Amino acid sequence: MRYEADAFTIAGMDLCESCKAKTVIISSRVSARTKVIVDKLAEQWKVSPSEAMCKLAEAADSPEVVELVEAKTFVREAVLPKSYKFRVVSDFRALVGLEDIQLRRGQILSLDGYDFEMLKKLYARGAQLQPIG
Repeated sequence: MRYEADAFTIAGMDLCESCKAKTVIISSRVSARTKVIVDKLAEQWKVSPSEAMCKLAEAADSPEVVELVEAKTFVREAVLPKSYKFRVVSDFRALVGLEDIQLRRGQILSLDGYDFEMLKKLYARGAQLQPIG
């Protein structure tokens, strides 16, 4: 693994036990904060930073892990983008008027069942809605 101020290269991902199939090179530019996180994980798992990145990539093969990462790294737009369908990124619950609204992670909402103005209100209250399509 080669480190620079804000970049690292993983050479030979086959260092990870589950990555024995083929040697590849992956290069990525990351923030100093991300480098610190990778280094902390490597220290915690007692592996090299390259192996820590491999473990993270292998974990992302699980749909549950991907959903958790999407929820944790959700980027909120200033306003809800116009779309016909939305996927709920993480569980959400709010009282709107007299109605108790509960949204579950992975649920698909469409304009067939919800008014766009209602979805904008839920979004403004913190619902993580991702446009589909």
